[in-house]
Amino acid sequence: MDINHSEKVVTFKMGAEYFGISIFRVMSIEKTEHITRMPDLPQHIKGILNLRGDIIPIIDLRQFMLKTIPNEYDSNRIIVVKVDNTLAGLIVDEATEVLDIPNENVQGISLAGSDLNRFMKVAKVNDKLVMILDIEALVKESDIANAINEVKGILNE
Repeated sequence: MDINHSEKVVTFKMGAEYFGISIFRVMSIEKTEHITRMPDLPQHIKGILNLRGDIIPIIDLRQFMLKTIPNEYDSNRIIVVKVDNTLAGLIVDEATEVLDIPNENVQGISLAGSDLNRFMKVAKVNDKLVMILDIEALVKESDIANAINEVKGILNE
């Protein structure tokens, strides 16, 4: 398979659905331990984490995208992503695998009334659909960016 005709993504589950993020944005996958809670932040911002000397904001992607109160399980993971030299941790239900998805299996989606359209594509992989997130656009254009900046501001005071 030619690397120019496919997309490598780290896949994960939120609820019953599968999602993916470009492997080039993923720095690490961590257990959900030692999150320091901070007051006066939106509900989907869970706090901060000291990750090998870097203080990073932790966003519950399940709560942000699915608008549900997520359950806490041992399989929950933090996917650490890097966007424009900024690290952020995204809590998901379970990290599953790295897939090499052929470009012909990926298409844009258009859901009426959804702001998430510009942040997602969908890929058919075997018998399941994987929603591939444009994490750079999601972080820059959503209130996640505001929350990250808010956390950075608190840390720099």
